[in-house]
Amino acid sequence: MSTWSQSLAAFRRGDFRACLDGLLPLLQAGSSQPDRLALVAQAQVGMGDYAAALETVARGLARHPRAVPLWLTAA
Repeated sequence: MSTWSQSLAAFRRGDFRACLDGLLPLLQAGSSQPDRLALVAQAQVGMGDYAAALETVARGLARHPRAVPLWLTAA
């Protein structure tokens, strides 16, 4: 998986690993959009990796302090 829509579909069906596998290359390519970072954090929570999710949200808020998707994820 390498597209946003495929990753979102994987998240919606509960396949958090596939979601992350699709999103992480997008983020590594420099696309650190707040909605993508929020979805990464939500998938990490779905997998039980709360520390990684918190780190993802914190990193995202450092770059995008007014990003609503990140604040909603943090809540």
